[in-house]
Amino acid sequence: FSAHSIAGYARVTSRTLANMSQTTLLVQNCCEIEEQLAGPQDRDERLRDVGELLRRAERKHEETTDCLCSVVESISELKKRIHRNENPRFLHYLVINRKQKVERLTEELLNLVATQQSMWDQ
Repeated sequence: FSAHSIAGYARVTSRTLANMSQTTLLVQNCCEIEEQLAGPQDRDERLRDVGELLRRAERKHEETTDCLCSVVESISELKKRIHRNENPRFLHYLVINRKQKVERLTEELLNLVATQQSMWDQ
């Protein structure tokens, strides 16, 4: 090998090393930029997911509240029916098997109260 070819080889090698280091820096910068760009998308997706979970929870809460309100109304109506059948006036004396009806209504009332209690526990 001549001195001239060794010097040329050294220049090529140093240029190659310089290009490799620049390429490495560019790749690292590119990776960092990709991570930064991916971050907001992930955040947006997470925000959408959280928003969807919140909407589901609100719907479930509304459904539970509506159901609970209907149970409370049913309990109130059953109490009135039980009282009317236990203490008959006028035509309620003519109801056949009034005592069995009161027992059946009382069982329904107990079931509704248990349902209401289970809804409150949730």
